[in-house]
Amino acid sequence: MTPEELRREFAYNTWANRRLLAATRAVPAAEFVRDRGGSFQSIRGTLLHIVAGEWKWLRFWRGEPYDRVFRQEQYPTVAAIEDVWTEVVVEQDAFAAELTPERLSGLREARNISRTLADTIRHLLNHSSYHRGQVVTLLRQAGFAAPKTDFLDFSEDSDDEPSGAIRPATANDAAAIAALLADAFVEFRPLYTPDGYHATTPDRDEVQRRFTEGPVWIAEQKGAIAGTASAVVRPDGVYIRGMAVSPTARGRGVGRLLLNEVEQFASAQDRPRLYLSTTPFLSRAIRLYERAGFTRTSAPPYELFGTALFTMEKWPKRRDVR
Repeated sequence: MTPEELRREFAYNTWANRRLLAATRAVPAAEFVRDRGGSFQSIRGTLLHIVAGEWKWLRFWRGEPYDRVFRQEQYPTVAAIEDVWTEVVVEQDAFAAELTPERLSGLREARNISRTLADTIRHLLNHSSYHRGQVVTLLRQAGFAAPKTDFLDFSEDSDDEPSGAIRPATANDAAAIAALLADAFVEFRPLYTPDGYHATTPDRDEVQRRFTEGPVWIAEQKGAIAGTASAVVRPDGVYIRGMAVSPTARGRGVGRLLLNEVEQFASAQDRPRLYLSTTPFLSRAIRLYERAGFTRTSAPPYELFGTALFTMEKWPKRRDVR
């Protein structure tokens, strides 16, 4: 497999894991830990086995110690497991982004046999898929709905051309925008400082206040709010902030539509420079910005209440930036 094909496989793995975790949040604590006679006893035990496998194989690939013990009693809730999974996803994204044909063909000893990196990645992805199936069975045994995690469902989501309607938001949308921001960033909460996370997920009143500083847009798909972004006109360009896509709408081109809308606004304001601040662990958002023509700069700010930041910018009307 090529590096790009494996990156797509990693993306599918993350998509499927997120769907499973979202479904598991509806399970009461007692049912979450109940021994149902599975290979790893419970829904908790099986989810933990998946994330532990992903954590350990990632460290094996990087040549790091991987002897951490994941004890079930240390993870009493879905949220506790999600905290670990969030860290794994960020590190997996960074690892996958650096894959090359040469690295994939490199050999390492695994289970007393010399194997290529590509084969061990395939093993891990198959391992996670197999045990997700076990979680689905346990969810159904407990009387809860299980999500679809088929690759074709992922493919339909990720291969869609940008679709949906972009409209200006109003103050009446403030509560829905605040809810979307919270939903989009909750999986990354452990990576923010408390104040940094609070600033990234403003409440309804703060969202309403932002309407006085610049336009806010909403992306809608199938009658539901799928994304949002806002802009502030400044002397040095148009600053993009409060951009997020609903987890259920990722991979459908919503982010591209929102960026296009902001770019058209900036052009109408005769502000050629677009810029934004992001955190190093939002790997998918960073790739979206890069595909849209944004590049990283050394300009401040460098942190948000202790959470690391860096700036990205785009010059739609200017090619040679020195």
